[in-house]
Order: sequence, then C-alpha cells, then structure tokens
Amino acid sequence: MSDFLKKKWDRILSWEVANYPLSMIRKKELHDLSFEEFETELDKMAHDYHGNRYRS
Repeated sequence: MSDFLKKKWDRILSWEVANYPLSMIRKKELHDLSFEEFETELDKMAHDYHGNRYRS
C-alpha cells in the first residue's frame, strides 16, 4: 500500500475513534476523493456530527 493510501486509511480510522464508525461504502467514497476534498469532507462530517450531538 502506498504511503498516500495508508495516510488516508489512518486518517479514516482516527476519525472513527473520535466520532462514529463509518460504513465500508462511505469509506470507499471518501477514499476516492482527492486528499484536499477528503480532508474537507472529514472536517464537515465531524462538524455536523458534533453540532447535532451536542445541540440542546
């Protein structure tokens, strides 16, 4: 596995620990994005999740 792919995979696993488990389909969708889009999407998903989770 290339370092680039390993970096994405490690980032997905870390994101899941901090947020919630992702389906394999969603992981594949994320993996197909460019690295910039990938990072942006993970940040957006975390923001949305935490905004909904901690909303009173």
